[in-house]
Parts: sequence; C-alpha cells; structure tokens
Amino acid sequence: MNNTVIFKDFDELQRAIAESRKAWENGTNAQMMKNADTYHSIWKELNRSRFFWSNEYKDAMERFKESENTFAPAVIASRRQAYNDEHTKMIAAATASYRFMIKEFTKKQHDNVRKMVRTAPTESMRNLLEILKMRDDLSPVELQDILPIAFDNYHALRTLQTLARQNGITLTVPVQLDCAEMHKTIDKVHDYLMGACDELFKPKDKTIHYKDFFTVNPDEPDKILSPVYADYVSVLDTVPQLQDVSAKKSGLSVLEKQKIDWYFRDLPDNANKTQLAQFTRNVMQKHPEDIPLLKLSQYAESVEIVEAAEKKE
Repeated sequence: MNNTVIFKDFDELQRAIAESRKAWENGTNAQMMKNADTYHSIWKELNRSRFFWSNEYKDAMERFKESENTFAPAVIASRRQAYNDEHTKMIAAATASYRFMIKEFTKKQHDNVRKMVRTAPTESMRNLLEILKMRDDLSPVELQDILPIAFDNYHALRTLQTLARQNGITLTVPVQLDCAEMHKTIDKVHDYLMGACDELFKPKDKTIHYKDFFTVNPDEPDKILSPVYADYVSVLDTVPQLQDVSAKKSGLSVLEKQKIDWYFRDLPDNANKTQLAQFTRNVMQKHPEDIPLLKLSQYAESVEIVEAAEKKE
C-alpha cells in the first residue's frame, strides 16, 4: 500500500470519527435510542454502543500500528493523537446523549407513577368500598372475589387493603402498586445507570464497578448478568397482575378480638403457663369453631401447647 493510500485511510478515519461526534452532538445518533423504552432495552442499547465503539477504536488503533513501519514515528503519533482527541470528544457527546436519554426516561417513569396515584376510583368502585366499610366480617375469600373490581385503581386497592387489615386480613399486592417504593426504585436505577455511563466507553480492564452490567453472554444475549440491575428490571419492567395479589387471614378484627377476650374474661391475671394452657383447652373444647381465631390471638402459644399434648395422648 503506497503512502498516498495510507494517508487517505488516515483521513477517512479522522473524517468518520468527526462525523460521529457531530451526529451525537446534533442528535442524529439519538434516533437509535428511541427503541430503548424499557429498562431492559436501555441495558441492551448501552451494551450495543459500548461493543460497537470499542471495536471501532480497536480497528483504528490497529491501522495506525500497521503503518508504523511506513511512516516516521512522529507522523504516526501526530495522526493517532488527532484521532484520539476527536474520539474523546465523540464519546463525551455520546455519553451526554445517553445521560439525557436516561434522565428523560426517568422523568417519564415518575410521571407514570404519579398518573396512577392521581386517578380517582370510579363511582361504582367508591359505592362498593363504602358498603364494605360497614362490614366487620370480611373473609379472605370475599376479598379475592372483590379484587378484580378494585385492582385497576390505586386508591381503590389501597382502601381495600385498609379494610382487609381492619378485618385481620393481610392483602399483599405487587410492589409496582406501592407508589413510594416505585419512586424510590426509579431514582435508584437512575443513579445506577448514570454510574454505568461513567464507565460506558472505558476499556474492559478499567471498568471497575460495572463489569457484570457490561458483560453479555453470546449464548444468552438478553440475559442481564448484573444481579442488581436484573432486580431493578424485574420490578420496573413488570406489569402487575391480578394473580399476584393474595389475601390471607393474619390477625383478628375488632369484633373477633372482643369475642376471644370474652372467652378468657375469667382467666386470673396471675395465671401461670400451665393454668393458661388448661384454660385455653377448656375454651377450645367449648368453642371448636373458633380455634382458627385462637391461633391468631395472643393465646396462640397456648393453643400449640394444647394441640401438642393432645397428639401425645
């Protein structure tokens, strides 16, 4: 290859990296980020960009190295330095674009949570919830049957949770329906991704904190190997489903507690453990239908003692 061809090759390298910088600065390259509409796709885009520009830089450095026997060291050093200077500007522009993308995406995610919280229940939802407030004997089965009506509205579901709690029932909902936790997680992943941008174009041996984030298994290209980021994605990219909600009896309602307290009204204040177990046995024998409630009361340990003793008899 003659010197003129090699110089043209150098000029082409310089022109290409300069055009790439301009493309990032004027937003042309940002078009490719429009498909990054989930946290998983953001991860893919950052890794795609890192892989592409890493190879581009390696190829450029290889071309300079191949020309070392043709040109004086000063010429190669000058051309290489000019390329590196432009490359530094290019990755700065690219990093700024990705930071802006992440910032805008984060804002959109916060807005989605706010929209969820600011949406009022429908009139039919409100009417049903008002009627349920008059109840003091809601069961987990009833709550599971009511859930489909309230599931699509944040406040209806939260109100149902409160009513469940008042009836001694724990209504467990997906974390995606907890606005405080969602805002907190969105901010955490924003900071995490901004940190990833700091190491986006660093060589592999200088990538300190995000090695697993920037590691892709060719056999499983869609699998995120960073446990931290994978957890973020599992929360923020997942749409909550009705089947993820569960209702379980976990305590006593006010009336149920009053009933159990009445059963134990004659229990001496200074009763020892043996006396308490005997008294509990008597209550269990008189009111077998309420043994499940006893197991949720302050006398749960005594119920266990009685049942264990009966197994031995």
